[in-house]
Amino acid sequence: MPLAVLDRWYDRRLAPLGRPLSVVRPYSLVSDANLRALGALADDVRTGGVPGDFVECGVFQGSSAGVLGHALRTDPDRRLRLFDSFAGMPPAGEEDDAFARQFAGTHIGSERIARHLLDRLGVPREQVEVHVGLFEDTFPAIEHRPVALLHVDCDFHDPVALSLQTFWGDVAPGGVVVLNDYGAFQGCRTAVDAFVAVTPDADSPEAIDHDASFLRKRPAGA
Repeated sequence: MPLAVLDRWYDRRLAPLGRPLSVVRPYSLVSDANLRALGALADDVRTGGVPGDFVECGVFQGSSAGVLGHALRTDPDRRLRLFDSFAGMPPAGEEDDAFARQFAGTHIGSERIARHLLDRLGVPREQVEVHVGLFEDTFPAIEHRPVALLHVDCDFHDPVALSLQTFWGDVAPGGVVVLNDYGAFQGCRTAVDAFVAVTPDADSPEAIDHDASFLRKRPAGA
């Protein structure tokens, strides 16, 4: 069914949610509480003057990207930088459990739908970067810019660890890291806990819902 037809159908039924949820809800696998909390954290760092872009590692069909884009659409100094292969979930690694191994190749995302949602939400295209490919291929070529919010939504130990290692140095003091799968996947939790244990300026994760958590980057000396 054409996206325009789906848009009209969902708009009539989901209008009470308000934007951006009424637009992104049909394409999301997470709870309304998760999406609302992500939007609130994005607004918090933006209004609090934390400098930097919003970065998402793991896009799927763009629901959380839409929430982040909606928050920065009137802030032209920030970019929304999205990273995904859009080819399904990779094989789980040695640090992941049997539950994770069943997902290899599933949850194939869509760059087309992600961009469509951002357009519907009025996010200027010049503020959006989409980096298509495996993280190990795209991360080495990133432009190191300040990051106000990092959304890590890649489930398994190795990509979560790589996302934190790659972007933590760019996260501005007071910035937020949202860990979408901290409560859902053992490998994600193991990677985050190991990272926090050796990173002095990382707060301990705080729960958003049964799946997601977030942490802040402390200012130097705090």
